[in-house]
This record gives sequence, structure tokens and C-alpha cells, in this order.
Amino acid sequence: MKDASPGFVRKQFLVRGNLHGSRFAAAVFLLVRSLNLRGWIRPFSRGYEIQLEGDEGTLKAFENQFLSRFQQADYRFELVSINRINPKGDMSFSLREAENRQSGGRWVLPDRGQCSECVAEMLNPDNRRFFYPYTFCADCGPRYSIARKGLLRRGDTSLGKYPLCEQCLSEVGNSRDRRFLHLVNTCPICGPSVELWDHCGVVKGRQRDAFIQSAAVIEKGGVLAVKEISGFSLVSLATVNEPVRRIRALLDSAHQPIPCILDSVDAIDAFVLAGVKERDWLMQSSAPLLRMKKRNNVSSLSGQIAPFGSHLDIGLPGSGILHLLMNLLHRPLAVISGAERRLPNACTEREALQAFEGHIDSMLVSDLPILRTTPDSLVQRLGGQRQVLRHGKGIVPQEIKMEGSKKELIALGGKRITSLGLSVEERSFLLAPIGPLEQGSSLDFFFDNLNDSKALFDHDPQQLQADMDSQALTAQYALSTETKVQQIEHDLAHVMAGIPCDFEISHVMALCFDEGIGLGRQDELNGGECLWLEGNEWQRIIQFESFCLPGGDSSIDDNRACLFGMLHETFGKKMWDVLPLKLRAQLNLQEIEQWDQVFDRKLQCRQTRSVTQWWFGLAALLLGTHRNRYQGHTFSELEAVMDREMDLRRGVKPYAHPINQAGEAKQMSILGWKPMLQGIVTDMQQGRHAQYILRRVFCTFSQWILKIAATLHPQCIILSGSAFENRIWTEYLMGTLTQHGFRTQLPDQIPLNDNGLAIGQLRAASRGMNVQPTEMPSITEALTKISESSVS
Repeated sequence: MKDASPGFVRKQFLVRGNLHGSRFAAAVFLLVRSLNLRGWIRPFSRGYEIQLEGDEGTLKAFENQFLSRFQQADYRFELVSINRINPKGDMSFSLREAENRQSGGRWVLPDRGQCSECVAEMLNPDNRRFFYPYTFCADCGPRYSIARKGLLRRGDTSLGKYPLCEQCLSEVGNSRDRRFLHLVNTCPICGPSVELWDHCGVVKGRQRDAFIQSAAVIEKGGVLAVKEISGFSLVSLATVNEPVRRIRALLDSAHQPIPCILDSVDAIDAFVLAGVKERDWLMQSSAPLLRMKKRNNVSSLSGQIAPFGSHLDIGLPGSGILHLLMNLLHRPLAVISGAERRLPNACTEREALQAFEGHIDSMLVSDLPILRTTPDSLVQRLGGQRQVLRHGKGIVPQEIKMEGSKKELIALGGKRITSLGLSVEERSFLLAPIGPLEQGSSLDFFFDNLNDSKALFDHDPQQLQADMDSQALTAQYALSTETKVQQIEHDLAHVMAGIPCDFEISHVMALCFDEGIGLGRQDELNGGECLWLEGNEWQRIIQFESFCLPGGDSSIDDNRACLFGMLHETFGKKMWDVLPLKLRAQLNLQEIEQWDQVFDRKLQCRQTRSVTQWWFGLAALLLGTHRNRYQGHTFSELEAVMDREMDLRRGVKPYAHPINQAGEAKQMSILGWKPMLQGIVTDMQQGRHAQYILRRVFCTFSQWILKIAATLHPQCIILSGSAFENRIWTEYLMGTLTQHGFRTQLPDQIPLNDNGLAIGQLRAASRGMNVQPTEMPSITEALTKISESSVS
């Protein structure tokens, strides 16, 4: 290093952001070299330090271009500081070894689907990566799935045991190559290898030959287990019944759609009704599955793909392995992730052979270890936006900016299904879904995830955020530790998940309509709450009228139990007289007597206010659906009844819908749904079609909420909870409120169900929300003015 040139100055730029594994450093290199500046760039745990030397004008030009170019390129970062330091006389610009700063924690990017350039290389016989599935560049490929301790060094990843060959090193060092500075560059010479095993574990082929034989297994109607970076998947033709039936037998579900992977976005029109937005979402780097309404008479697909549903889960190849298999077969594939909660969990070849024994014919494996299993992401269109049903590959760890607290927190989420949330300074991360927690394997997975997350993010929590329900296993775990614990009301956490960062909480009305898993006061299950929020204070102002749920938590997905509880609450023992004949015929006299005893003695019964359970009961009444077989199943069945082209606001009146006052001080309003159920039964007895009844129900809920909003004049109405996965109802409600001048807000890219609860718990902490509700006399007084009569 020589003395600094006369007139040169040196500046230090500290950049903070979740940037490791992206093209950020390479882009800085190109900008610096174009300006002929000197110095170096060095990564640290949560960003980069850049030191540059040159004349004042050129350094100012770098600063201006850096901010404009990189913000347009959608890099999420902050330029924390610019400091003038002593010149050191650097002769060039270089990359320095990563520095581990003791700043408490690391940030990690999600995986990305392969880009079109890498796919083209894999399919080009003249390219050295021909038929090599681990073909990635700085724009695509795994991040989260391969990270052991962040993404600062290659040695911190699962590819660390594969030294780079000369050609890969040359690409990494070439500033004109799209693999410039790419941390996990690899090729057939220096990277992981692929083998095909038979169902006994005997090797049958390697590398390209393994793919050719794998395609032959699938072509003959076999089932192939595939070891992906994020876990095992099961693959078969989607056009043949027998292999899909075998996958379904392992899934142990006769109803859940099995995802269908197509070779191009243009192919989806033959199977589903898709718009421009759906096409764009399918082609995003996160490579999600998309739930869409299937076309009538889709005869080219196996009837086992979605045998009882009106929707299909459609996707494009999201990995090199699927791209290569699709290139050989050119036919729709049934592909289900082994991380799907209904399937046995496996991380090694031997575990997979044992877990899938009798259900697979061959297994395509590699010597690249699986560090953590992640399911496929699943989204749907809701209110014109992309709504996440299941956050998985390509989305987790989902980075969410937080305001306020800089504490290191871990949020443990809910009771039955959950996801962990980590807060590191002003950023939070939502991790993969876990559950149901009552299953032993899921509970083990919870603790594995917890320990893995602490190591990956270098996270030492100062505080745990947990559910207020002491029966939740996550809350019990939190209270058993020596770490400080803050328990958050279940419905408050749901609501906070829907409030955007930097949104001022003032005159906010929030609806939490969910599964009713969170235990509220008086030992009742919540799930039908309306909250009012002002700053860090909140008050529960309105509740859905409760009903008895026989079986309690065990009946969460039992539509018929929900219906019987609703009917008993409304009609008492006369409920059997109003039950439609098709449902009554399914019960003999002894079963009816047993149900009567359950209600009379309150055997394993619990009161619930769950709007989701109310919808499940209504589906049992109108459609005869006995259970909610998978996430979104019941709502898909209800949607199938509705005609997309129908004007839902035309030609119907709402049912009677009183808003009553409860409590000695009349501090709580109750949405009384019993008159609505009585009206529904009357309509059914008069032969009204389910479609007509649903339109009236939509109208009734809208008038309820509109009446409350018109009284309280909220700045914004937050919609949270799994009931809003009911797509047509939610869009109708949002449209009605918008038409009357009210702003509505759904959680942005966060699941509506309890898998998004951890983010709400973290937001409640960062906003300093009061743990206990605060009575607001002005709001209570306004509610007493709402008429108890029905709105016509």
C-alpha cells in the first residue's frame, strides 16, 4: 500500500440490509470500477462495510449513483453512515474476508427458483453444466436451505465441503460473469453428485443417466422420491390414477389437492381459470404453488389430483431436478413436498426409504445434505392481492421490517399450528409452519426449529413472546424457561399481524375472525372478536355470539359438530326437527340420543365464538360437508357453489342481525347470529338454493360490520384470522366497506391463520401495546347507540 494520492479523501460507508447471497457486492464492484475508485468491500453479519478512496467529486458521484441505482434494483438496505477517515493509499478495489462483528445476530435470504439463464445452461448439450441440477448464479438458487451460520462464507453453508474447481473460481472472479462473487457456485466437476436408487437402496444410475432412468420410472406409472435441497418430494405423472392414488395413500387424505407442476405458464389455461396476476405470481423467483379454480371437465388430469374439490394447486418447476425431469417427460407432474405436515418427515436417504416404504419405486438422491425441511409455498388471489395460505420455500425466512424495539425476541406463535418469529433489531423473520403441535413428531420439529433458528441467526433472545392461553404447549414451554416471557392475547396478536409497519394506530377497528383456538376469558374459545385500537391501548368492543362446540379443541375441523352446536344453541332439543332430511337420515335414534346427552351434560363441550367454526357449521348445513379436510377445504366448497359472474349485491336482503348489549355495565356488544340461522333454516325449508342463502349471509355480515363502522368512524378496518380465507365472502365484504368510504387492510404477505401469529406477537412488543385491554368510555358509549333492531 502506497501513500495516498494528493487531493484524495477516504470515506467509510456502512450498509445494513439482508444482502448476503444477492448480487449486491458484485454490483458495488462494477459501480466502483466504472468510477475508478480504490478501496475495498467487506461483509459483516448484517450488511457490508465499504471503504473508498478518490477525489471528493467522484466519491459524491458514487454516493448519488449508489442510492439511485440500488434502490431501483429493489435491494432492501439502509445506508447507515458515511464517515470521512484517513486515506490509506489503496491501489485497487478488492473484496476482503468477512468480518464477524459482535452485533447480535445474522440475517438470511429465502431460496429462489432457478432463473431462465441457468435453466438454459442445464438444457444446452454444449454447456459444461448440461443436465446438472445444481446450476445456480447470483440471481437464483438456495440461500436459506443451505445456510448453516448465515451466508458470509462458503464454509458456512452445506456446500462448504465442495472446493471450487478452476473454472468455477474463474467465474467467481470475473466481474463480467453473472456468477461474479457468487458464494455457492458449483458445477458437475466440483459440486454434489446425483444417483438413482431402487426402493431397496441399490444404485441404478448416476448423473445424467440417473435422470433418464428416473424419467422412465415415472413414465411407466411409478412413484419417485426426490431428494431436494429443502427436503424429499414425491413425484409421479399427474395424468395417471394409480401412482397418484399411491401418493394419496401415504398422504392419508382423500380430499387434499395434490400439487400439479406444469412445464410452462402457458399450459395452465387448459386446467384452471387464471388471470394476468396469477401468471405473474407463478413466474416469481419464490416459485409458489397457486390455488385456482379448475375448469370444468379437466379430463387430462387424474381424478385423484383433486377428487372432491373445485380448485387445483398449480405450479411451475422450482428446482433444477424438476426442470430436468419435466424436460424429459413434457407432461404434468404430481409433486408433493415431504415437508407437508401429513407426510412422514425425512432428512436422510435411509429415513426416506423407511418412511416411504411400499409407496415408491425408486429414489433420486444426492450427497448434498438436507439441513432443514421446508414445505412448498401456497398462495391464492384475494381482493386482487396475493394472499399467502402457506409460507414455505421461496418465502421463508420472511423478512418483515419492525419499528421501535431493538430487543432480540423470539415469538412462539399459537397453540395448534404455529410458526416461529425472530426479531433482530428492527427486522423480524417469520419461519416455516409447524404443526399440529399435538402430534409428537411436530412437537419435536418445533424444538428442532427453535434450536436451528438460534444457531442460524446467531440469536440469543432477551425475551420470549407467547400466547396468553396457558394450555398452549408453546406458552408452557416459554414459562418453563428462565428467559423473560411476555404473553399476548391471541386475538390482539392476530390483529397486530395485519397492521403495516409505520402505520399510525389511531381510530383502528380490527376484526379477528379465526379458528377459535385461543382461549379467552370465562374459559371460552375466542375467534369472533372486534377490537378498537388507539396508540398502544386496545379494547375488545364486540364479540360474535358464542355457541357450544362439542368436543372442544378436538372438533376444530369437525363441520358437523360445529353445526350441531349452532343448532342446539338456537333450537335446543327441537334441533333435530329442523335438521334437513339428508343430514337427519345419516343419524339413527341411538346417535341422536347420544348427541342429546352430550349437550345436556356438557360432555367435553366448550363455548366458542369462532366465526370460522360458524362457517364450517353452515357448510355442513348447506352442503353436507362433514369435515374441513385440509386448509381452505370448506371455503373452497362454499366458493364452488357461487357463480363468479353473479352480482352478489343484487336481489337479496340480509337476515335479521341484532347487535345486543352484554354485561351488567353493557360494556360489550354481541353480534347475534341466531335469527340469521333461523332465517337460513326457513329458506331451506322453502326450497331456496344454497347459492341464494349464501348471498343473504354475505349481505348480513356486511350490514353488521357496516353498521358498526358507520357508528365508530374508524380510520382503517383490519381483517385478520382464518375466516377471511373465505375468498368470495371477504372480497364481497371489502367491496361493500370500500364502496361506503372505509379503508380495509389484510395482512401483507402473512398467513391469515395462526401461522402468522408470531409476527403479531412481535409487532405488539415493538409497538409497546398494553398486555391488558383498556376501557375506552367514548367507544363504549357510542356502541350503546347502535339499534338492537335488524337492518333491512
